[in-house]
Amino acid sequence: MKIPLIFNFFVKSNNSKFRKSFFVPLVCIFIGSFVISMTFSIMSGIQYDIVNKIKIFKYPNQIRNIDIKNLQVDENYNFGSENLCLIKSISGNKVVKINSFSNIKSFEDKLVKNDFVETANITKSSIPYILIGDDLAKYLNIDVGDTVNICSILDINIVTGAMKNIDMLVGNIFNFNFMNYDSDYIVSNFNITNKIFNNSHINLYLDDNLNDEYKFESNQLHKTNFYLENKELLDAMEIEKTFYMVLGFFIILVSGFMIYTNSVLVFLEKKSQLSILLTMGLKKEYILLLMIFVNLFLSLIFAFLGISLTYLVIHLNDNYFILNYIFLNMPFDVLPMNKSIYLVIITIIIVAFVIIISTLLPYLQYEKNDLNKYIKEILK
Repeated sequence: MKIPLIFNFFVKSNNSKFRKSFFVPLVCIFIGSFVISMTFSIMSGIQYDIVNKIKIFKYPNQIRNIDIKNLQVDENYNFGSENLCLIKSISGNKVVKINSFSNIKSFEDKLVKNDFVETANITKSSIPYILIGDDLAKYLNIDVGDTVNICSILDINIVTGAMKNIDMLVGNIFNFNFMNYDSDYIVSNFNITNKIFNNSHINLYLDDNLNDEYKFESNQLHKTNFYLENKELLDAMEIEKTFYMVLGFFIILVSGFMIYTNSVLVFLEKKSQLSILLTMGLKKEYILLLMIFVNLFLSLIFAFLGISLTYLVIHLNDNYFILNYIFLNMPFDVLPMNKSIYLVIITIIIVAFVIIISTLLPYLQYEKNDLNKYIKEILK
């Protein structure tokens, strides 16, 4: 019977009503937990989706500037080149980047597997073809099966002004709604397009880590990966995620200061009642532990409510796409969101740590100011 009595003793004021001073810090814990979990969910989801898209389109690892005259590349690997070209159709033309792969079918299958293109409607086994972005296809007013002309703009005949060119079929259209891939990139077969680009150096594209076979001594080689190629973008996203999560932890820290003030007020307001309880045989450590339990119990409830709200938003977004109405013009069909039990545990530990310290401070620091000496007189 003593525990419920003590619980009500700390939660309620002398007029038997819920102590209003609890309300603001508990709301801060709710908001802080929601900000932390929501920020992590959205930013981690976006990061994962963007990194996955980059790995698909640009490959996780690359070795650039391989001289094919001096080094034989294993045909089992996908190699190729990147060039600037002019793509022309009946309706218009545009300068774009062309990524050429020795095994374009493997690259196309990867796009199909990740739902960035549909299975082609035409047979392309013996026909030179390209893959083109959805936005670029609309700009040039072309569709699967149409013919376009690819020109090497860096190889112009000085006398005639003519450019090396080749006619190619539009084999498939990819919908890669990220950065400018849909509008400024086309993909082709290296063995076909190299007839007009004449690349003496190629790039090696690897889905796994670089292995010993390609640890060359030549300083002309450039080894890179998806992170180095997009370092500014990925670092900026990490900084933004960290900033908002720190903001959430700061809100929880502010609630800790409020809990500290509330604990001092409870000791002062309940001075006479505490004296009676001590006379009845309750130890001061027991009273302190009960106050920690009360503050911790209420704080963790509101922390779980904040985290639960995030999980509710994730559920509603997955099924009803509610965040699409808030974040307009996203490069995603549905805003990606991640769930993390690890983050939930870390958030709960931080909330618990802040609340325990905030409750202990009025007791542990009673010698530092006159206000807390009243607490010393009650609990000694």
